[in-house]
This record gives sequence, C-alpha cells and structure tokens, in this order.
Amino acid sequence: MPRAEWHNRSDFAEVAEALGVPTDEIAGLMAREGRVTVLFGLDEIQAATLERNGEGVFEEVGERMVVGSWDEWKRNLDEHMRRFEP
Repeated sequence: MPRAEWHNRSDFAEVAEALGVPTDEIAGLMAREGRVTVLFGLDEIQAATLERNGEGVFEEVGERMVVGSWDEWKRNLDEHMRRFEP
C-alpha cells in the first residue's frame, strides 16, 4: 500500500510548473516507483503522471485523463458517507 507523506510547497510548485497549471489547482500527489500521479484542476478533476528526466526535472508521461467533476466527486463522497450515518 502506498505511504502518505506531507510535502512542502516547493514540491507542489515543481509539479504545477511541469503541468503548466497554478499551484492552487494541485489537489494531491502519489509517488510510486519513480513516478508521480497528480490530481489537479478547478472545474474538472484531471490526472497526469510525471517522472524526472535525465536532468532531474519533472515531465509529463502518457496522456492526461479527465477523472470527473468536483461536483460528481462530492456527490459520490456524500453518498458514501451516508452509509455511516446512524
């Protein structure tokens, strides 16, 4: 199971720069096997994968995916959380 870690602002800035988006659009990162999967976006949630090139700079690998909208995500979360209500 992936381990969660807190990262400082400079990590998010480096990722945002690689994706060409503002830092405040970065919602989450998960590092695994030398790659970083990023969830980001304001209106819709997108996912992208980054890895470091030979110079140590993040670059996007593969294609971006649209995961859904934040409204969909909130509805699904609300539905999931209702299962735990008394």
